[in-house]
Amino acid sequence: MAFAKSFMFSLIAFIGLNVVFLLLAYLVSGHFDLFMASFQTDFLGTLNMLLFGPIASPIGSPGLIFVVIGTAIAMGGTIPTFQIILYIGYFVAPIIGAFLSGFFAENRKEAFSGWFLTAMICTILAIVLGIMAVLSVITPTTEYIIGNIVIYLGVGLTVGLFYGCIALLSRRD
Repeated sequence: MAFAKSFMFSLIAFIGLNVVFLLLAYLVSGHFDLFMASFQTDFLGTLNMLLFGPIASPIGSPGLIFVVIGTAIAMGGTIPTFQIILYIGYFVAPIIGAFLSGFFAENRKEAFSGWFLTAMICTILAIVLGIMAVLSVITPTTEYIIGNIVIYLGVGLTVGLFYGCIALLSRRD
């Protein structure tokens, strides 16, 4: 029962915070109309980013967030408010989800497994939504589909393992 609670709380927190941060990024940057327009033009792709942001985006991998921000700062460029809020959400949503997984688990194994299952289920759903979004627009090659599956799985495994360690550490055993 504790494993199910650990998994469900991490899943709800992860998806909920993704939605909050994406909507907040659009609202603060003043581009909420673009968000609504993207729902009309690319419903599945927008839904994918809304629910599974850090996993559905190649930038969602923990290290890449810092690489993108660091590169922009080093090159003397500015980072738009939209991207700053989005990247904070890409980092905070999995941390809170992993922490809740550790908090509600009975032991460290359940803490890690609860978060890792959350990351893998979100990855599989992101893959399915991503492929459906692409198929609604073009007829991709097999190599394109397999390449995207490998990228999504790589990001999902990275997110699952990286933040799974946070779930392990947040367990109070």
